[in-house]
Amino acid sequence: MSRRRTDRSFIATALRQMPNALALVLLTAGVAQAQPITATVPWVPSQPQVPHDIISGQATTLRGAEIPAQEGGARVATRYTWSLGDGSADQSGNIGNGRIININHTYNGAVGTPFTARLTLCDAQNRCSSSDYPMVIRQNNIEARVNIAIEKGLAYLHSVQNAAGLITAAGSYGNQQTAHASACNAFFAHGHVETIDRRTDPYVDTARACMRVLFTHL
Repeated sequence: MSRRRTDRSFIATALRQMPNALALVLLTAGVAQAQPITATVPWVPSQPQVPHDIISGQATTLRGAEIPAQEGGARVATRYTWSLGDGSADQSGNIGNGRIININHTYNGAVGTPFTARLTLCDAQNRCSSSDYPMVIRQNNIEARVNIAIEKGLAYLHSVQNAAGLITAAGSYGNQQTAHASACNAFFAHGHVETIDRRTDPYVDTARACMRVLFTHL
């Protein structure tokens, strides 16, 4: 029997004796990394097709991110393109912070007019993925303004979360856990919970990291 055949037989036997997860890691070692995972912030996390409220003639923030393949892992996208969905030219650029890939754009139209923007992320090998950002123009009333304010508030809390998961908002008396807990609750109250697929909602990882900080202080 040749040395090569003996080596193959030994490897096959060893793999059969390993736990399935470890065998999978070894078998897939060296396989090219998949394309970036693109996600836009949903208005209703459990129903991402529900549109965001926007007001005609007022600047709207389109919010998205790259989701690491593993929570806390590396991001691979190098450039983004927002297709705005209203006939305006796309907005593209290099990614500085893959956790927050936002732009501002003003939409105009009658109440009830729908728009769908699309965020596309690509890596250095030109592997790309996209996610839609649905919107609808609402009457400029208190309900629409409150909904828009909720989105701004959550985006701010997301932006001030540090690498350890702590959220320290301006005016929150430093890093007191009561302030951090209130910030966590804001995400949960709006449905950004652990049961949501993290690949579809940039705030799921935010909420998970938020909870890990709380558990360390129980």
